[in-house]
Amino acid sequence: MSLEDPDKAVRLARVSRLAANVFGDTEKARRWLHKPKRALGGETPLAYLATEAGARVVEEMLHRIDHGIFA
Repeated sequence: MSLEDPDKAVRLARVSRLAANVFGDTEKARRWLHKPKRALGGETPLAYLATEAGARVVEEMLHRIDHGIFA
C-alpha cells in the first residue's frame, strides 16, 4: 500500500494502533495485518486499509477479536 495519500497513512496508523492494543504486541499486530483472512475473501487486512470503508471492516474484526466474538 502506498502512503502517498495522507488518508491512507492515517488509517494505517489508526488500525495498527488498535491491532497492537488488541494483540498486546506490535509484532503480532503486524503479522495479523499482513496475513490473508478468510473473512476478507482471502485478502489481507492491510489491503483493506486502502479505503475508509475497508478500514472500518478491519476495525470491526479487531473489536470482535478483542471481545472474544471472532477469532
